[in-house]
Amino acid sequence: MQPSFRSGRSNASFGTNCALLSGIDPAIISRANEIGTLAARGEDLVVICAKMSVDEIEELGEAESMARRFLGADFSRQPNNSGVDSGNDNERPEVLLENIIGEGYDNTVVMG
Repeated sequence: MQPSFRSGRSNASFGTNCALLSGIDPAIISRANEIGTLAARGEDLVVICAKMSVDEIEELGEAESMARRFLGADFSRQPNNSGVDSGNDNERPEVLLENIIGEGYDNTVVMG
C-alpha cells in the first residue's frame, strides 16, 4: 500500500513515537499526545494544565506549611560554642530544620 501525502497541517506528531522508542516513560508520551489533541481542538492549555490533582493540592499545602515554619524559625541563636554543652539541642540549626521538615520526609539535613 502506497502512503498518501496531502499538503497542509497535521494534527499528529510522530515525535512522541521517537520519544517512546528512545525510552521515555509511556505515561509522559500519553500525556503529550493528550495535550497535542487538546491543542488541535483549540482548548485553553493554560487552564487545563493548571488543574491539580487532590494529591498535588495536599503536597502543595504541606510544602507551604513547611515554608511558613522555615520563615518563622529563629536561626539567630547560635549554639553554645564554649565547649560546654548547654543541654538544649533545639538550638542547633540541624535540629531546627528537622523540626521544620517533620517526620514525614526523608532526612535531608546533612549532619557535620
